[in-house]
Amino acid sequence: MNRKRFERWNCYGLEPAQYRSCGEQIAAANWKSAREINRILMVMMGIYALLAMFRALPSVFALFYMISLGYTVLVELLLRILRRGKVENARVADIAIGLACAGLMLFGIFASIADPRQVATAFLVMQTLSALFLGYPFRRIVLFELVFMLVFVLSSFLAKKHAEAASDTLNALSFFLVAVFIAYSYHRERVRHYLVSNHDHLMAHVDSLTGLLNHQYFFEEAERILKYDRQGEFVFAMFDIDHFKEINDRMGHQVGDYCIRAVAVNMLWTLFRTSPESCEDLLEAIFPQGKQAQIDNPGAIYKDFYGWGNDRFEKAMAAAGRIGGDEFAVLAGGQDPMDRVRKIQDAIRTIRLPDGSAITCSVGCVRVNGCRSSQIVFKDADDALYEAKEKGRDRICTVTEEDGRPAQPYR
Repeated sequence: MNRKRFERWNCYGLEPAQYRSCGEQIAAANWKSAREINRILMVMMGIYALLAMFRALPSVFALFYMISLGYTVLVELLLRILRRGKVENARVADIAIGLACAGLMLFGIFASIADPRQVATAFLVMQTLSALFLGYPFRRIVLFELVFMLVFVLSSFLAKKHAEAASDTLNALSFFLVAVFIAYSYHRERVRHYLVSNHDHLMAHVDSLTGLLNHQYFFEEAERILKYDRQGEFVFAMFDIDHFKEINDRMGHQVGDYCIRAVAVNMLWTLFRTSPESCEDLLEAIFPQGKQAQIDNPGAIYKDFYGWGNDRFEKAMAAAGRIGGDEFAVLAGGQDPMDRVRKIQDAIRTIRLPDGSAITCSVGCVRVNGCRSSQIVFKDADDALYEAKEKGRDRICTVTEEDGRPAQPYR
């Protein structure tokens, strides 16, 4: 099996990039699974502790079950604390899964010693269910199930008669094979469902040609930023490609699409490069093969779009969208938002059409110092854009509250 085929097998028959694009959903599912596994164990430990105390199970093991119950209670409290702190990234999900599965393994050891028939079988069933809970690459699930099987078999040989341990080994091997087969089938469909969900999210919120937010979602994002996430001054800017109709008529719509895509890529690239906080990780995720490759390839797919709006634009203190046709909108914050707008305009000027001519943009800006509606700001920016066109294009015109247009209060 060559490396590429192995990677696809490890990602349930999908491309590794497709599997990684579902990382946030998988981490969230793992977090939920960790809590479910631990809660199931907590209930089971409580039941077995009671049964041992009333001698329905060997009372000598009551202490072990109480220890396991105490462990699961502590894990539950820890997970609640993490949950309250809204820490749900992949690493924390891994820690949560590890703690819950350590409890499952502890239970398996006690169970195989305490009741060679009924409780040991319950452990094997729980092992199989855990293969469905864990949303990891297939190789890790196989390794996880193998370790559990070996722990179960080893504890059987240490605590039971040879014939019983041999029977446990056969049962453990059977459950292992069933678990990995079911896990592969189940998680393959699960990840494909995530991909469909991501695609629907993309189509609902992102402009398909440019990868920027579409008209509706941009204004929702801008409204949220202006209303709730205000940190200093913002600039709302409208960009319009100069003489775009002539470009379409003279060179064709394919060049027109190239022009729009190039403007969007330079706009997004500049916003992330000028953000107050480093966004190199986002640039690498969105443009895995570099900025120019994204411009030159008409079929390029932007990576890692899940949760596109809030977390990425919050980090960049900006939002960018294609309003329609050759018009774009940017909401930029930071120490000098106007400088970020100027740098976007400069970046757009570096784009060259097939005949060697440069692309320029007219820009209308509004400085936003108060809490204002995005639609009101949009109207003022649109007026400023019209003024920039009237004055000869390829320039920035700015509207401020001092220009006789006092900011209307947010309603």
